[in-house]
Amino acid sequence: MSLTKQTSLIATLMVLALPVFAQQKNSKQISKTHVAKKATPPVFIKASYPGGQKGIDSFLSVSLRYPEYAKEAGVQGRVVVKFLVDDEGRVVDPKVMRGIGAGCDEEAKRVVASMHGWQPATYGKKRVKMMFTLPISFRIE
Repeated sequence: MSLTKQTSLIATLMVLALPVFAQQKNSKQISKTHVAKKATPPVFIKASYPGGQKGIDSFLSVSLRYPEYAKEAGVQGRVVVKFLVDDEGRVVDPKVMRGIGAGCDEEAKRVVASMHGWQPATYGKKRVKMMFTLPISFRIE
C-alpha cells in the first residue's frame, strides 16, 4: 500500500470516528452536570440532652428519689421508659416499657417527664420529633 493510500485511509477513519468521540465527550459532560445537580440527602441528627449521657446521669442522680417502700422491700432493677422528644425539645408522653414495681416505675416516669431542655432531632435543617428509650437503674447502696 502506498503512502498516499495509507494517509487517505487514516484520514477517512478519523473523519468517521470524529462523531463517536464527540458523542462520548458530550455524554461525559452531561453526566458531570447531572451529578453536580444531584442533591445530597439530608442528614439526621438524634435528639440529645445537654451534656449527653453524662448530663442525663447527672440529672438522674440529683432528681431521682428511691421510693421508701422499694427500699424497705429490697426492690432493685432497671426501669425502661420510652418517650417522645418533640420538635421543641420537650418530653412528651413518657411510658414505662419495662418496670420493676414498688413505686419505681412511677418515679422513673415522673423524673423523665421533668427532663427539660432537650435538643430536638433534626433532619436536614428541619427540627423533627424522635422517640427515645431511657433505662433507669434502681440500686440500693
